[in-house]
Amino acid sequence: MASPSHMLGQKQPTASHDILKHKKRYILQIAGSIASRFPHVSREEIETSVELQYDGLLATAKVYTHIPSLIEGQIRSQFRRKYPSG
Repeated sequence: MASPSHMLGQKQPTASHDILKHKKRYILQIAGSIASRFPHVSREEIETSVELQYDGLLATAKVYTHIPSLIEGQIRSQFRRKYPSG
């Protein structure tokens, strides 16, 4: 299985390359969106959760295009279970 850094050397669609190249930007955007729905949760906890999920999906994904929206949905679901009043 190829690692994301190995995948950068291969020809990929621009969207896939952008998701790898601008990982931190995507993490901050996703965390910001989640933080707006869960203001009582620390930003650090949210960013850590998003980054772990992002890294996990990058390690196994064959297509990167939908990773940000998948992560946002999974983390929101996780926080809705963990913080039901949010």
